[in-house]
Amino acid sequence: MKKDIEKLIYFLPIPVFLITLCIGSYHIPIAKVIDLMLYKISGYTFFHSVIDTNSLNVLLEIRLPRVILSMLVGASLSVSGTSFQAVLKNPIVEPYTLGLSSGAAFGAALALSFLNIPVQISAFIFAIMGVAICYMAAMKDGDTSVVSLVLSGVVISALFTALLSILQIMIDPLKLQGLVYWIMGSLHTSSWEKVASVLPYMVIGFLLTYVLTCRNSCNSSTII
Repeated sequence: MKKDIEKLIYFLPIPVFLITLCIGSYHIPIAKVIDLMLYKISGYTFFHSVIDTNSLNVLLEIRLPRVILSMLVGASLSVSGTSFQAVLKNPIVEPYTLGLSSGAAFGAALALSFLNIPVQISAFIFAIMGVAICYMAAMKDGDTSVVSLVLSGVVISALFTALLSILQIMIDPLKLQGLVYWIMGSLHTSSWEKVASVLPYMVIGFLLTYVLTCRNSCNSSTII
């Protein structure tokens, strides 16, 4: 029974993918969604739906890249979270507990307010910096325990959060809106160009994680 449920879970993204393509202010029936994609690929339809330009543009240029990008982001977050938990052998560890997320938010705030560098680069640098500080703070006599790492991560995360709050007071109100919007996140500007820009990094990250897992670099009590 359990294996049957697991098999169903593997195929669950397919109906979810199709249903999300139907939802929106411009409703497109699921049969028409399938026909539009088949028409774009092969020029034929299965349910003989009427192919109109508006539905085709909404599906292919707005909803499809948005849904695909959201699935890529979700997959990346799940793999990164699993990697954190496997490396630290702790099921409650996440980027928020190691100072990574708060460091990235602080780096983005600096880039949006004072630094003349891309937001992504600044966020990445400070995210790595947060984890590095957390690791060094937890190290004692050349060894690092999981408990010390998690506790230091909570402290570093609180520190970056406090610095971010101070920065939000100092920042220009117009830039503050952009900062809050960046921290909350959004997929409304999704496009095929952004899908293409995300995909290579995602594939490289997945391959590196897989290789390191096979070489037992990620020591875990369970198979990843």
